[in-house]
Amino acid sequence: MRIITKAYAKINLFLNVLRKRLDGYHDIESIMQSVSLHDQLLFEKTEEGIFVSSDNGGLPTCEKNLVVKVAESFRKRYPQKWDGGVSIHIMKNIPISAGLAGGSTDAAATIVSLSRLFDLNLSYEEMKEIAEDVGCDVAFCLRGGTALVRGKGEVVTQLDPLPKTWIVLATIPGEVSTKEVYDRFDQIGHPSTTDIHTFIEDMYQSFNGRVYQEMENVLEGVTVTQYPAIREIKSLALKKGAAAAVMSGSGPTVFCVCSSLKKAQEVYGALASHVKDVFITSTVDRGLEMEVMK
Repeated sequence: MRIITKAYAKINLFLNVLRKRLDGYHDIESIMQSVSLHDQLLFEKTEEGIFVSSDNGGLPTCEKNLVVKVAESFRKRYPQKWDGGVSIHIMKNIPISAGLAGGSTDAAATIVSLSRLFDLNLSYEEMKEIAEDVGCDVAFCLRGGTALVRGKGEVVTQLDPLPKTWIVLATIPGEVSTKEVYDRFDQIGHPSTTDIHTFIEDMYQSFNGRVYQEMENVLEGVTVTQYPAIREIKSLALKKGAAAAVMSGSGPTVFCVCSSLKKAQEVYGALASHVKDVFITSTVDRGLEMEVMK
């Protein structure tokens, strides 16, 4: 049996940091949204071991990679079902350490795919338990779509899908340390004053209007001090007609909301002359898509 799974990237339409927790993490409130940019992972059983490879030489294939952590977790949790080993090949399209949950969505794909590959038939709650042990955004990525995410990322409330919307992603060169961004936020950042429920209400009542002005990421002010090009990319996108331009996650990717494919192409053309990694994407209603080949 071979399994090929698409793992979709995510953006944060809204991200507020409420407080630092006693365990060192932060409580957040965020509206996360899956977009069509995706990695593709190939899973196959082997005689023994865990072998992870990638077409991207910059991607770690050791335990720094959440995919390896998930596979090791499965081997320890389900020894009676772990007959042999697994080979996992990651075809990487999502930029690394860019605020798009590239590592988290690959981990979510691994949870769902290994459950099928080893005939475990895990429930969503069982998969979510593994996800919470591995990383903060992994729980969202299991289902993806549109969701309100709270806690350190483990409290996920699914929301109704948004209308298909064109999004241009522009990733400024460089990898951002999420921990360093949050540590810096503790020193200079300020929580948002926007009520998350008001944002959700406006998101469904006026997704083509007022909500664009309410899209916010409180981490942006921190990351922009290290990557001032974020401000320049946002300004250029808005000048070219994007309805909104906001940093995703801890950055340095900026997502630009566009009213049509034509407008997305215009924004893409403007940004591509300034940034290497630019993508035209759209919102999607899922986090993963699995295909089983026997």
